[in-house]
Amino acid sequence: MMQRTNKLRWIMVLFILWLHVSLIDLFLISSSGAKLLLQQNLTFKTIIVHISVAALATLVIWSAHRLQLMLCRRKQ
Repeated sequence: MMQRTNKLRWIMVLFILWLHVSLIDLFLISSSGAKLLLQQNLTFKTIIVHISVAALATLVIWSAHRLQLMLCRRKQ
């Protein structure tokens, strides 16, 4: 049960990071005002880039978490 919860946690982190990156990239704010870039964000290339960025960020967070767990176990 713990493995399933842990796996679900990392999938949720990946999804939240992907959503965050996609929403940030959805708007262009310049001196002339805000623009919605919906059509550019729905291209295959953009979606792949967003998923890649979210996956890389999740990998960094997961690695830091594993390192922290390993250091705590070594301390005991």
